[in-house]
Amino acid sequence: MLLSSFQYPLPKELIAQDPPAKREDSRLLVIDRAKNDIRHCESFRGIVDFLRKGDVLVLNDTRVIPARVFGIDSLGREVEILFVSVGEKEGKVWLGRAKSCKKGDSLTVGEYKLILGDKQDREWGVLAQAPLSDIIAKYGKMPLPPYIERGREGKVQDETRYQTVYAAKIGAIAAPTAGLHFTPKILSELRNNGVEIVFITLHVGPGTFLPIQTDTISEHKMMGERYVISPESAGIINQALDANRRVIAVGTTSTRTLEFAGRSGRVAAGQGVVDIFIYPGFEFKVISGLVTNFHLPKSTPLLLACAFGGKDRVFRAYEEAIAQQYRVFRYGDAVLII
Repeated sequence: MLLSSFQYPLPKELIAQDPPAKREDSRLLVIDRAKNDIRHCESFRGIVDFLRKGDVLVLNDTRVIPARVFGIDSLGREVEILFVSVGEKEGKVWLGRAKSCKKGDSLTVGEYKLILGDKQDREWGVLAQAPLSDIIAKYGKMPLPPYIERGREGKVQDETRYQTVYAAKIGAIAAPTAGLHFTPKILSELRNNGVEIVFITLHVGPGTFLPIQTDTISEHKMMGERYVISPESAGIINQALDANRRVIAVGTTSTRTLEFAGRSGRVAAGQGVVDIFIYPGFEFKVISGLVTNFHLPKSTPLLLACAFGGKDRVFRAYEEAIAQQYRVFRYGDAVLII
């Protein structure tokens, strides 16, 4: 299977640059696999009509780190720094426009200094004399994807709108995008309708958004990302599986975590690293529904959506959505595949 077959034409003006005024103002496109049809909701709140009593809705409660900072190198040039992992005083970063940087160089961020260590592929090790959490708290900006055009300072709204309303566990460098549409009111309404809501954690890292570099899809290797599933959440999900009730994953991150931990057909509680790559031909053992967004052409999340919804069906839905001027990507509209 070739990656080139997952390209599609997309007008640039449909790439959402800002979130809607209210989270629930996002539109919702519904792909019904059994009926092989597509439906449209003018508000994301329409999801309430498609979930039913006994369903288990699985949300990723990771919290995004304001991991984007700007530093000055030894030659006085500005360097963009993206933290991809953060320890107390040691971490891993990606650097923008830093071809001349080498091990031992220092980068100045405000009153702080970062010393560059070893480099492996795109990642540099860094060492700071102060806690990295202090540096990020004072100077960090939300790490929005490059297709959302922001100046150096970004926008204040991103501090809240690039987090889900249930974000709790600090550790992601990108938002679990499908969850951005939910509001406390929608979640409360779903609970009142008998939908069980559980949380798992996948700290979104580069593995989720790194582009595929091989045209033969099966040759791509996913970077690992840390996950946690509590015994309570695993128990509720497994009870639903035993009773043949639907498990609806919110986002490709939740999906990969569930299918990784549920390879045996039952979801195992625990923590570790998810490196599963889901593309058409994958046998899903846990989820029976997926809330997601519109994804970049030739991306791993698009391949996952096609694996679950069927490539022809998903591409037909994308074509219809583009014709109806849906907003796409991270701040864009939503998709429900059932």
